[in-house]
Amino acid sequence: MAERSLNYRTDSTNLENLYTRNKIRNTILDYAAKEINSNVIEHITKAGAHLYETQEFIEKCIMDRYTAIVREKPGFFEYDVNMLSKEDTLIQKGIIRKILEQVAGKLKDIEAGHVEEVLALGHKPVGKEIHLPYGMIAVKKYDIISIGRSADRDKSKQDNTAIEERDIRIPGRTYLESHGIYIEAEIIENKNYKSYPKNSCMKWFDYDKIENTLKLRARKTGDFLQINSLGQRKKLKDYFIDLKVPKEERDRVPLVADGSHILWILGYGGRISEKYKITDQTKKILSMKLINAKEKEDGR
Repeated sequence: MAERSLNYRTDSTNLENLYTRNKIRNTILDYAAKEINSNVIEHITKAGAHLYETQEFIEKCIMDRYTAIVREKPGFFEYDVNMLSKEDTLIQKGIIRKILEQVAGKLKDIEAGHVEEVLALGHKPVGKEIHLPYGMIAVKKYDIISIGRSADRDKSKQDNTAIEERDIRIPGRTYLESHGIYIEAEIIENKNYKSYPKNSCMKWFDYDKIENTLKLRARKTGDFLQINSLGQRKKLKDYFIDLKVPKEERDRVPLVADGSHILWILGYGGRISEKYKITDQTKKILSMKLINAKEKEDGR
């Protein structure tokens, strides 16, 4: 103030004990300085500085783990319960608070009890949900907790256009605009049998074992796949449950189907049915390659 030629001015209310801060300054600190330790204010100031440094360190740790554990998706945030549980309780709570702040846009009215509720949700049954301030909702999806606004989640569901069923062009390309992908298919004569490389985006099938026109579609009641060379089948619904595919996402998984028999699940590991795998008896091979249309357009 001296540098700017300003005189110090005392607010008349500073001497009155009408506010809590004044009571602390005029009564408690004054008494502590006179009766306990004359350096009490200096000690409190140093302790405050130390606490500030500690808080800064904790916040950095929380941010580091938040970046590693939390995934932002359209309309919501999610994290793996098992990953979060490995962190110290203080870090866990800090991560939850940061998620709630991101979703709500502020921390006002976000209480410790709300954070505890979200943490407890990790031990609840699949499908359990809790409602939080500002229209937020947290949902348990197997090992995943999803947090977002109810309105945003509903809008996200509406924006997810249903998969339109279409025939697979053989040879040719079959587009799925809703997912920004296409399948490139061709038939190859198997003159010299060899083991073809495994790839999540490139699959090989025995063309002569296909019974119907192949379809690119969403799941239907009765869908199944063959899970071993003995012919054992598994319902697609049970397969999704075993793989912990969230219920609301199952209708969004593209499938290549031969009637009710699923040849290829596009995503979640890219499983194909054992029935159609090529052998030394295979004469014609159907090759199908999954391509990201956006990346192709960008030349990547």
